[in-house]
Amino acid sequence: MKKNIFKFAGVFTLIVAIFAISTAFTGKETKSTSSKNSCTVYVKYSSGSAAEGIKIVGDVCGGISCVGQTPAVYTDKNGKATIEWSEGCKLCYIYVKGTSHKGEYENGKTYNFTL
Repeated sequence: MKKNIFKFAGVFTLIVAIFAISTAFTGKETKSTSSKNSCTVYVKYSSGSAAEGIKIVGDVCGGISCVGQTPAVYTDKNGKATIEWSEGCKLCYIYVKGTSHKGEYENGKTYNFTL
């Protein structure tokens, strides 16, 4: 009788372990780690006209995994570009045509720059 109980307990434990391992790494995330922050940048010339084709890059900061630059984006015909960076990080610099602009740039905000 005791041997049967131990066999049953062993089989049950094995089934639970297989279930736990097979569902632990499904690739589905409970919280999206690929979430992005973004801000909109408008660039114009001192004459007031929109600056098209201007390279915009951001510097990410704020933690161990929050280092480096955002992918380069270019302004459209309206002088508009959108910078994206990882959630949980900060955007500390925006480079407009190579010129750095230090600030505390926030998710969802709009920033204007004049060349």
